[in-house]
Amino acid sequence: MVSIVVVFALVLYTTFSFNPIAAIPIFGKTLNMSPGDMFTILFVFGIFIKTLVQVPNKIINQRPPAVIHFLYAYIFLAVVFLLSTFIFFLMHNELVPYFGRSLFNYLLWCIGLVLFYYGSDSQFKIKELRLIAWLLMGSLVVGVLSNILLDTSIENFFKLITDTFKSDQIRLVGQVGDPNQLGTLAAFFSTIGIMGVLHESHYVAKLVYSILTAGTGLILVLTQSRESILTLFVAILCIFIFLLRSRQYGKAFVVLLGLSLGSTLVLINIPRIIETLMAVAAGDSKYALSDRAQVWLTALQIISTHPLGIGFETMYLISNNTIQQAHNAFLQSAMLAGYVGFFVFVGFVICLIKLLWDQKKLVADNWMLEAYFVFLVGYLVTALWSDHFISFYTFNAIFFGFLGFVACAR
Repeated sequence: MVSIVVVFALVLYTTFSFNPIAAIPIFGKTLNMSPGDMFTILFVFGIFIKTLVQVPNKIINQRPPAVIHFLYAYIFLAVVFLLSTFIFFLMHNELVPYFGRSLFNYLLWCIGLVLFYYGSDSQFKIKELRLIAWLLMGSLVVGVLSNILLDTSIENFFKLITDTFKSDQIRLVGQVGDPNQLGTLAAFFSTIGIMGVLHESHYVAKLVYSILTAGTGLILVLTQSRESILTLFVAILCIFIFLLRSRQYGKAFVVLLGLSLGSTLVLINIPRIIETLMAVAAGDSKYALSDRAQVWLTALQIISTHPLGIGFETMYLISNNTIQQAHNAFLQSAMLAGYVGFFVFVGFVICLIKLLWDQKKLVADNWMLEAYFVFLVGYLVTALWSDHFISFYTFNAIFFGFLGFVACAR
């Protein structure tokens, strides 16, 4: 029953990933909550009340050892982030009015941990994972496209696509105004779709994955997210290398051909990619990096002056409301929880990689673990100039919630 509830929460997240259901003003800022956030919070309250009123039973933990180790690493990271947030506001009494907003954002980040915990307590079969993946991919495509079509006609929708290929200013911004988060979701599910086409034995399953991947690929293109496109590029490159290692040369050739054609189309048709490459060639690092060099310098200064960290979503307070995030996952962790936070975050990533590696050795048929791994490689590459795993609350919930099912599938 709990597993079904987690699946429902993930479907809510993907369906409403384009627009939040509510904008809640708190402490002078607007907090965007999706139905997935609300449902998960109510779910946790329900579990808490049930625990209080029911007679305790002996708990049998059926999670694999690698899952338990990763869960401990995740919880430890959450504790470090929480302590740094409390310490920062204790040392800066003048900023206490902003504590509620910071704590609320921390709780949104923790939803990924909650969904992973309850998802990893399930034991879905590998074939059942296919249905869940289809459900999540389909709800993402339907949710995004229906939101677009509600605001425009079919003719204008096709015009939106053609206009996207003409200007870098026309982008799908998605939830909380961040096209990179929506693009990352599209890249994640596109990776799963490509792996599904390669590994599924039934032609119907291959066809379904192909159709859904075309939809997520369209969403990715419309976001014009450089980080997300690069993430998918690296993931597909890793797939090609894995196919070569397993001597599946026919599939490797098809993947390489698709990667070459896709890269050519992206370079020719997506303005942000073309202009970024031109800026790199001209030495214009300000445009190529979206002025991230100055952001990173500010982040390093904050880390040096606040070695214990500044807590969740407080960079705008330190930078006079000029910078929101560090635009680097590793700098973000160090800025959030100091030097301790940085090393704990690195350990968290290592435990995540070990989880995928160990579970793949146990269940060789579970190709979704391999899909997670190749996506993670691309994700970590782009984490050098993006805030992955920290500021993308909706993506975190979907990524880790579904990972709970994938890691424990049999």
